[in-house]
Amino acid sequence: MMLILLVSVMSYFLAGNITYNNVTNIMSVLQNVSSIIFAIVGVWVGYLYPKLITEIINNRENDFFDSKTETKKMESLITTIALSAIVLIGVLVFYLLVLFIKGSDFYLDNLNFFKMLGVTYAFILVCIQIYCIFSVILSNVSFVNKLYKLLNDKKMDSRL
Repeated sequence: MMLILLVSVMSYFLAGNITYNNVTNIMSVLQNVSSIIFAIVGVWVGYLYPKLITEIINNRENDFFDSKTETKKMESLITTIALSAIVLIGVLVFYLLVLFIKGSDFYLDNLNFFKMLGVTYAFILVCIQIYCIFSVILSNVSFVNKLYKLLNDKKMDSRL
């Protein structure tokens, strides 16, 4: 919260250096990254969901992955999808508001305020998207670690 307040104050005082193109460039990148993460995580969910349901229904807790661990992973992936969707909605709302507000007398009279608001809004969306990126990275690292553990366990079993 303090970080958002700090960015708001900084963007208010530096509003003269901020252009509409700066903010729209950030929004464009956010839209692209959010769409990519949405798709990647959607594939993960499409892969894990049927497997998880099968494991829970068949009570195969010791199957390829522990179903409780899979449920936590699924929860994390669904949260990532939801947050990426919120970022996409945020980008759409930004452009919709720009459509209605930009060029109006109210906008021109309060230009510094709107610049501060736009930069703060973009910053919040960037923070949400960074969280999503790290969540995807952690999920992938966790998956690779589990694969190595399984390979190591299989190797140990074959030696015994």
